[in-house]
Amino acid sequence: MMSAPRFLLVIAAAAWTALALPAQEQTGILVMFRVTSVSPRGRVVIDRGKSDRLAIDDVVVVLPRDGKRLAGRVAEVDERTAVVQLDDVTAAPPAGTRGEAWLEAARFVKPRSTDLPRSEDLPRNDELPRSEPPSGAQGADKEAQPNVGERTKWTNRDEAWKPGMPLLTRVRPQRPEDRAWSMTGRAFAVTGLSHVPRNGTDNSFFRSGADLVFQNAFAMGGDLRVDAEINHKLGFTENRASDLLVRRLHYTVGGTRFARDRVDVGRFLHSDLPEFGVLDGLAWRQRTEAGHRYGASIGFLPEPNDDFESFKDLAFAGFLSYAFDEKEEFVVTGGYQKTFHRGHADRDLVVGRFSYTPEDSWQYFGSTWVDFYFGNDATKKDFAELTQALLTATRRYDDGARLDISLWHQMFPDVLMGLQRPLPQGRLRSDRHDRLTLSGWLPRGEDVSLRGTATLWNDEDETGSSLELGVERSALFFDDGTSAFTIFVADAAFETSFGFGVRVGRASAERRWELNYDFGYHHRVGFPSNFADIVQHRVFGEYEVPLYRAWDLRTWVDANVFDDDASIGVGFWVQRRF
Repeated sequence: MMSAPRFLLVIAAAAWTALALPAQEQTGILVMFRVTSVSPRGRVVIDRGKSDRLAIDDVVVVLPRDGKRLAGRVAEVDERTAVVQLDDVTAAPPAGTRGEAWLEAARFVKPRSTDLPRSEDLPRNDELPRSEPPSGAQGADKEAQPNVGERTKWTNRDEAWKPGMPLLTRVRPQRPEDRAWSMTGRAFAVTGLSHVPRNGTDNSFFRSGADLVFQNAFAMGGDLRVDAEINHKLGFTENRASDLLVRRLHYTVGGTRFARDRVDVGRFLHSDLPEFGVLDGLAWRQRTEAGHRYGASIGFLPEPNDDFESFKDLAFAGFLSYAFDEKEEFVVTGGYQKTFHRGHADRDLVVGRFSYTPEDSWQYFGSTWVDFYFGNDATKKDFAELTQALLTATRRYDDGARLDISLWHQMFPDVLMGLQRPLPQGRLRSDRHDRLTLSGWLPRGEDVSLRGTATLWNDEDETGSSLELGVERSALFFDDGTSAFTIFVADAAFETSFGFGVRVGRASAERRWELNYDFGYHHRVGFPSNFADIVQHRVFGEYEVPLYRAWDLRTWVDANVFDDDASIGVGFWVQRRF
């Protein structure tokens, strides 16, 4: 009899085959961006705007390092920044997450000679060609000068220009190394305190850091990125801990229209295959005229913990990405990574991914991790093992409706890296998790939207499911406000839960606030009667307001009641944007 995970894989493969559509032949220009700040309800700010030809309702894709694809649309746009509303309102990609948007090539075409040129397309006064004065004009009096309103004759010296050609045909574009030095990004500080009155315990934390990009920092046309923070924690045992976490510290040069080669050096996340993780080392990548990419990297992998300790795991990697069309709607990528832990051969990882993203039909994305074992391991009995896989299919409709289908599979690879407490051999061989999720969003008029998410999961011990349904209404209590009501139910072998949530919020250009109340009932199997049933109440409120110029402030209060236990938390977050 076919197991549940294999059955899910078969169903997903059949759906992929049935829904596949041919690619559309379109042309466009790829605009890359980075997330600079994150707000609740799936809203993020990116470092591209009107100057990069972005416009409201443009479709963008945010690409977190876990291999997922978060689709969204531009909701607000300024000269150099834009606000993106993600389809998944629960998503919160961290600042620095990269993304991309395909824009129509026509937006970047300069006006023809028969059109009125824009002011920024006109040459400066010192670049205008001068007409030769007539004989004897130097000593002429005022009567010899043209009257007000008459046009002076202008001799055009651009002999290469012909009618129908773009203006400024022979103007040399500005290269990255010729641009003025600039800095973008953010600096932030956030602190929180939680208190449990029943036993008098407290927990607090303080985080402060910055994520900055220095463009053309060394007059070489590259970008220097620094993303670091200091964490200070005080637990209920009064043990203090402070950590300096450096997420990124690297210099990137190339990768522009002037240089097909790109080089990253320092601590960085692999740009083309983020599944390979953060690297302390060197990476090289080249992009061909057809849009294909290939490259290699060497360095050390920081341990996946809050210290990011490095120099224990040496890694070599290479990849090849093939684009089947000019717009890169269909792209297939493959890569190999070899690691050594303290000099001992460790992981052999092959990553494969594909994306098929036509504009007006189903969009597909897949990413797989396959680990190979070459006989030097006594735990894993198979030569190759699918340790992780993510498959998604998304359909967006003209009326704003959306349908998402995703399949997730995960197992533990047998590796030496970062193992403080090695798993028992039985768990390492058998532990797994498979999850199938179906979610949808359905607008009903201009003010009402329905949404729902159904999940089926299975692991080595049991099978469970959950269902969440909600309705969101705008302008119910306030013209610029939103309200939502959600119900949920979950069932598993050892616990059954159900509950509901209510949310009311209001947002304007000056401020934003939101108030949430959640109720949950949990029945646990196999526990003593006084612990079998738990009723939970939660009240969460937050307030966000822009301060002077580029400063932002957010505060929140979080209160929880679990039967006879209660806790309360308060905090604030302040940010300075550059």
